[in-house]
Amino acid sequence: DIDRFGPGPKPPALVSRYGLAGKRVILLLGRMEADERLKGFDELIEALGGLVAADPSLVCVFAGDGGDRDRLRRLAEECGVGDHVIFTGMVPEAEKADHFRLADAFVMPSRGEGFGIVLLEALACGIPVVASRLDGGREALRDGEMGILVDPDDPEELKQGIAAALARPRGVVPEGLAHFSFERFEQGCHRILDRISTTERPGTAKQ
Repeated sequence: DIDRFGPGPKPPALVSRYGLAGKRVILLLGRMEADERLKGFDELIEALGGLVAADPSLVCVFAGDGGDRDRLRRLAEECGVGDHVIFTGMVPEAEKADHFRLADAFVMPSRGEGFGIVLLEALACGIPVVASRLDGGREALRDGEMGILVDPDDPEELKQGIAAALARPRGVVPEGLAHFSFERFEQGCHRILDRISTTERPGTAKQ
């Protein structure tokens, strides 16, 4: 539902809550579960060191929670970027859009993501997006038309993709996003149902 999201300034209350004044923010929102390490948290932490070396103002905000959170925190420390990773905990639905608006780039270098509705939500808020070309992120970004696709198994390509996204302006909603609107989905369902209802099945008479 595009009406629930939209571009806007970084919310001052959240900037203050997480200490983000003067920071450039890479956001990843998702569950942190040990038995489904598919979102790309590890890959993003491992890529962050090289990015911070070029821009010390960068921070990763990991929005969400789960049983893998403590391991991810330790990984960030081991990679030397503990001071550049912020864990928000569970984000209330009412604050979700404002968390997207904190970001200068939304990055999800995932594997096995079925589609990635969060990619569309970030785009609706005018946030440049980096996603995986190996899973449903490719469909969500319409083969790279609406964002940057990378191979999550290629750390250098991931870093280059993030740098490219950070160079793009915030607040620009891609025109192609309307392809995934609820209204477009509803129209598509009606077209399918109309075809089914007007097709004569073998062995049955037309009504």
